[in-house]
Amino acid sequence: MDPRSPGSPRSVALAILCFIFLGACAREEPPAAAARPPSLPSMIELVDKEGAAPTDAQGVEFTLTTPERHGVVDFYRLVGGDLAKLERVPFHQSPVKSFVQYRTPATASESVLLAHVSTLSDARPGSAEYVCMARIPHTGNRHSVALNCDIPSTVTFYMAAVRNGQSGAPPFHDIRDRLPRWEALYGARSNDLIAFLVSMFGTVQNALLDMGRERFNPNGQSIRPVMESLVAQALEQYQRNGQLSATQLVQLADEITGGSLPLARLGRFAESYASVAYVEDVTLSDPHGHLTRRDRAVDLPTLQAELQRFFVRGAPLELSDPRTHVPQGVRHERSPDGVIVSWQPLPHMDGYNVYLNGEYLRATRQPRVLLPPDSIGTVMIRAVGYGGEYDGQRHALAEQSAKESPLEPPA
Repeated sequence: MDPRSPGSPRSVALAILCFIFLGACAREEPPAAAARPPSLPSMIELVDKEGAAPTDAQGVEFTLTTPERHGVVDFYRLVGGDLAKLERVPFHQSPVKSFVQYRTPATASESVLLAHVSTLSDARPGSAEYVCMARIPHTGNRHSVALNCDIPSTVTFYMAAVRNGQSGAPPFHDIRDRLPRWEALYGARSNDLIAFLVSMFGTVQNALLDMGRERFNPNGQSIRPVMESLVAQALEQYQRNGQLSATQLVQLADEITGGSLPLARLGRFAESYASVAYVEDVTLSDPHGHLTRRDRAVDLPTLQAELQRFFVRGAPLELSDPRTHVPQGVRHERSPDGVIVSWQPLPHMDGYNVYLNGEYLRATRQPRVLLPPDSIGTVMIRAVGYGGEYDGQRHALAEQSAKESPLEPPA
């Protein structure tokens, strides 16, 4: 028999060997798959194994500046919608340099560090209180930030409130709703109107603390809910009436405090005003306009002169100047998600209507809006208040990115 014929013993042996070889290959992993590195476990697998989602530790070195010379700083961290209190750090000088650490979900791209400064007391907030914040991008695990817990950061926090606080409630109980407006207001604090409002409310807060030492102290009432209520009511009255005078502002403060403080001195005596005055260091952008009603006397076009007229001469803050009702600083930036249009906020207005090429697009309460990526032409922003729509600000959407310096967070 020919050994190469199909029925020969040699052919049968070769067939058996080939069968065995193919079976072994089928049980082995293909070379390409064997060379591939093992895949990372999914989040669900890690949760099932560890019992919780994996986290990262964030370490933050901070330098905190505040008008207080001794007191405590309560730190909080915000990740997404989750707010957690961290620790209390006492201090006896400013600036304060220290370190805080907290854990965040491994998938979180950023977190927010919040600080609440108050007079040294383990029971309640003290007479003076300040708040500030800083965004922490998770590009690493070690961070260094500067925190300015001062009047501008605190007053813009009040102006961004969505509801009045309570003396016993944590200061950041509604931070998820308040944060976008707070960032926008603080970032636009060099805006003429916002600088005026910060100075106006900062002066009233100084007066309340100076005249109410028996009331606002480490064992007494917190100034924060009083100021939040005063700011909200004053801005509402300013919008509805088209003006706000120092007399009306003092009357609101009297109603909130029960008439227990001699606040009328603030507008009656120049010395009383000068002893508590707070004026932002801002150069007005429009030296020919006027935020308060001017008399025949020629005044220097400065923020200090505007505040002096408001408190001492009784000149009301009016809604006639374009800076008080027309959004300022409109700019845009093109991104993969679309065209981001933003502007400096008007804290006394209810919101804004956005138009694109003359057609109504949408309404928003935030001083920014996201347009489709292919948006071109002219966008117009109109503030909306008790009197309806006000004059709008037009802005051309050029093909290239057109923007000013980004607004700074209150850090």
